[in-house]
Amino acid sequence: MKIFNIEFIKKNTKNTDEDKQSKEFDPYGEIGKLVKAARIQNGFSIKELSEISKIPESSINSIENNIKNLRPRDPFIRSILFKLEKCLSLENNSLIGLTIKETNT
Repeated sequence: MKIFNIEFIKKNTKNTDEDKQSKEFDPYGEIGKLVKAARIQNGFSIKELSEISKIPESSINSIENNIKNLRPRDPFIRSILFKLEKCLSLENNSLIGLTIKETNT
């Protein structure tokens, strides 16, 4: 029984190490936090930001909450991020810069 327990522990440890390595850094989690913080700081609701930027509420929501399957794909996400930077008075390339770092890594 001890041998089985040792083998089971070794296999579980190996799987968790592989899982950690297989998970890639997702810059969109950080981007979503920045967008949400800037939106709140500017006093906008998602609906108001949508009206100002002409970006659908669902796209803004998917970016803020990092919902991968609903998030717009490249190159659309890049143009949306540029527009959000302008509407939220963020520094130029502050959002796009995060995605560029990810593709270079």
